[in-house]
Amino acid sequence: MDFKLITLGVSAAGPVPGRWPSGQFLKTAKTGFLLDAGEGIQIALQQNGIGWGSIDVILISHLHGDHIYGLPGLLTSWGLNQRTAPLQIIGPADLEPYLSTVFQYSHTGLPYPVTYKVVDFDTQGEHVFEDKDVSVRTLPLRHRVPTVGYVVAEKDRPRTMRGDQIKAFGIPFQEIPAIKDGADYVRPDGSVVPNSDLTLDPPPSRSFAYCSDTTPTPDLLPFIEGVDLLFHEATFLHELKEQAAASMHTTALQAAEIAQSAKVGQLILGHFSPRYGNLEPLLKEAQSVFPNTALAAEGRCFEVEYGGRKA
Repeated sequence: MDFKLITLGVSAAGPVPGRWPSGQFLKTAKTGFLLDAGEGIQIALQQNGIGWGSIDVILISHLHGDHIYGLPGLLTSWGLNQRTAPLQIIGPADLEPYLSTVFQYSHTGLPYPVTYKVVDFDTQGEHVFEDKDVSVRTLPLRHRVPTVGYVVAEKDRPRTMRGDQIKAFGIPFQEIPAIKDGADYVRPDGSVVPNSDLTLDPPPSRSFAYCSDTTPTPDLLPFIEGVDLLFHEATFLHELKEQAAASMHTTALQAAEIAQSAKVGQLILGHFSPRYGNLEPLLKEAQSVFPNTALAAEGRCFEVEYGGRKA
């Protein structure tokens, strides 16, 4: 069962050679999520073999151009390539009017159904999507325009039946669902076999948090505590902390402090200022506080294994 992140765009403000603006792809068991869609997102998807059929939901954090300018072209290309599968887009209220205006003046019609869900910036941890396996909630971010992050988390799994015990106690098939949900087994003679003898703990659920543009905020911590993967912007080195504060962004050091406080599994830095050609100083700065830090890069894959918390 997949749970992997492919980082597609890691540049702040605009593209630079080798780096596209914001865009990330998360593949879960049944659903593919595109998080933000900056300029060049179509090329990044193609370069990484991610076809239109792989994306079911688009999550938009805010309406700055480096997070949405790739979206009209992407949706149009999907139409030209005969996409018919429905698409859900989740994001700020003005996103649908923005896209509608672009499509109106470019005389574009989409041949597949698109539904929009507007996020509520006043509701922290708003539930915005779920399927059989995962749920998505918003994260409270603080930026120059209304902005949210997202946490995608697998739902708790049922307990795992021990095959040897099914045979040993002759457990009828119809009893198994209740036992997997935690029930004991009552034998025909009235004796009780405790659930702990019949099942094993399920594999831990996996989770990913996406924090796009934001100034450091303690409001975030309860929502991302213990996530396996945390993508957090790191626009500047800490020597430019005043500029980061003025533009409501985060330094690499501050991102690491957030990861440390939230006890996450792995920190992934992204949204780098175009001023940095060499990104190693940002990585070293973050690792001085939170060693399990990695740099996002176009096409880099971060996977959380099923049955464990290894990234």
